[in-house]
Amino acid sequence: MRYFPVMSAIWLAAFPVLAQAVAEKQIDLPELGSERILPEERPAASRKATPLVTLSAGGEIGTEYSSNVFRENADEDADMAVIAAPSLRLRGRNAEDTRDYDVRLELESGQFMDFNENDYLDGRLRGVMTSELRPAVKLEVTGSLAKEHVGIGAFSDEPDSQLSEVTNYIQAQAGAAVAHRTSNWMTRVGADVVHLDYDNVRRRDGVLRVNDDRDMTEMRAHMRVGYQLQHALMPYVQVAANRRRYVRQIDDTAIDGRDSDGLEMLTGLMIGNAENDVLTADVAVGWLRQDYDAAAREDISGMAAMASFDWKPSTDWRVRGGLSRRVRETTLSGASGFMQTRVTLQTENQLTERITLESMGRYTLNDFEVSPGVAAREDHVVDVELVGKYHLSEPYYVALGMGGQRRDSDNIQAEFSALTGFVNLGAEF
Repeated sequence: MRYFPVMSAIWLAAFPVLAQAVAEKQIDLPELGSERILPEERPAASRKATPLVTLSAGGEIGTEYSSNVFRENADEDADMAVIAAPSLRLRGRNAEDTRDYDVRLELESGQFMDFNENDYLDGRLRGVMTSELRPAVKLEVTGSLAKEHVGIGAFSDEPDSQLSEVTNYIQAQAGAAVAHRTSNWMTRVGADVVHLDYDNVRRRDGVLRVNDDRDMTEMRAHMRVGYQLQHALMPYVQVAANRRRYVRQIDDTAIDGRDSDGLEMLTGLMIGNAENDVLTADVAVGWLRQDYDAAAREDISGMAAMASFDWKPSTDWRVRGGLSRRVRETTLSGASGFMQTRVTLQTENQLTERITLESMGRYTLNDFEVSPGVAAREDHVVDVELVGKYHLSEPYYVALGMGGQRRDSDNIQAEFSALTGFVNLGAEF
């Protein structure tokens, strides 16, 4: 492994421009379903302070360095990329302030210096509309269409560092949620659908890597019912169900398909009010199960957990964290899926009026559910990042960051470690 402080000094001196950290999406498979189950609550005062329609532009441009661009467990190759990520945002509301919308268009291009097989061009269009149907009833409608990529060697389950290019895919999502609140009771019901379509990619030896077995559609429905005990405490129960359906005419899916149905039941407690309290939290535990149609695939069940907190001990500090436990999909032969447990911690510190320091640490355990006779596999993934921002005249900033990723696995071919760094110039909305 290369010694990062020396390399970072070299590339910072040679390229005193910009960048964007993209480690998270390159290490993990895309999220399935809606991460945010509840419609977002925003203070009425902040809505009314905005004009009816606002169009703004922003984004980032910079350079990024990685000591292991192909995520190999030996013979690592370092490279740098120039990243450009412009974006547009359209926000609006009606005059009665009963409906608002937020639409974002984001583009991202990465051009590598030495290994141009890593080059990519992504695009994302996302929108959300919130409407007050009645004084106690709110509707939220979401939609997105994205062309994204998975970096070479970046799939969590079957990393392949010998691909000739990145793996592009299309992700489309649509969803809706309704919230009803009385003096004490809160009920929220929602549903969404996500579709994924991956391109096939050739390896460097010319062999075609077929990714059609990753193409799938997930449908999800969820409901949460809570009762307000007092201002800062709301216990609740939550139920979510999903149905996952795959393309079936390729690879081993023609024999024993990966289609499955899942159920998750949680009981939890919401603490605090985001507008007034120093600490807010949402903690829930329960049970989950994913049943696979094919008898050859083992069903997955176990403890479900979900937690998040946001702590603001002073005007200069903010600490956020979370825990999740869910069933993730895989195309690994002999495995039906894997149980993913993830813990995340983030801090933000306003050092001066213009300088902020941000840090992130994350640990992920991927425990694969394999068929009898297949070797067991667990992956342990650690991500860390430290970012310093210097705020120029509004809305511009310069950011300098460094970090690292490490994956230890029972499958030695899936192991890798990398040190990363970036410097960028950005504009915030």
